[in-house]
Amino acid sequence: MNLKIRFKLWWKRIQLYWRFTFAHHPLCDRFKDQVFEINGVYFCQGCTFVFSGVVIGSILFSFLQLPLSFWWWFMSSGLLALPTFIVHFSSLPRMVTRIARFLFGLSFGWTIGGLVKFANWINWLILIGFSVFIYVLFRILYRGSKKQTDACKGCPELDEPSVCPGYQLQMEAERKYSEYATKLLQPQIEAYIQSKTTPMILSQKEQKNLEQTSHSEN
Repeated sequence: MNLKIRFKLWWKRIQLYWRFTFAHHPLCDRFKDQVFEINGVYFCQGCTFVFSGVVIGSILFSFLQLPLSFWWWFMSSGLLALPTFIVHFSSLPRMVTRIARFLFGLSFGWTIGGLVKFANWINWLILIGFSVFIYVLFRILYRGSKKQTDACKGCPELDEPSVCPGYQLQMEAERKYSEYATKLLQPQIEAYIQSKTTPMILSQKEQKNLEQTSHSEN
């Protein structure tokens, strides 16, 4: 597969999937309070609050002059991330969870601000290492959580063989992508098959010629 075809397939996938790439949840009524929809584009609410915190925190804390030492800055970053781990093991209103996610993103923005404020490679290693540790720990806890499946329990269509309504848009995009990829790759597939069958055909012809030559000599 050449580079041009790879690019076409990559670009087609973006065109078909971009509207729900960042949804991270089924697009059904059971998950409607976990997804933002803006003009037909879907965003995971939790991730939206996290990245909003990162962006706002990065801009704010990079330019805001706060009279804090490095270690106060370091501890503040941890305190901003702490609410996310508390609400992870608690049954609190969704708004509280969203605020905690925003503070979690804000802690990373605080770290980026620290990289600007404390231009020292040792401080950089401490801040970056701590941020990586917090993120990895969060991902481990999040993936191990069973909260993602709770909203599907009791759904009358959970055991149905048909496609879940929350993934109908994704399946339609997948069907269109498969059709496009098949049409685009068809000439290459046919050429490949032809290259494999041609030697067999030639060998059969050669064998027939040899048989005719042998008969004529006899």
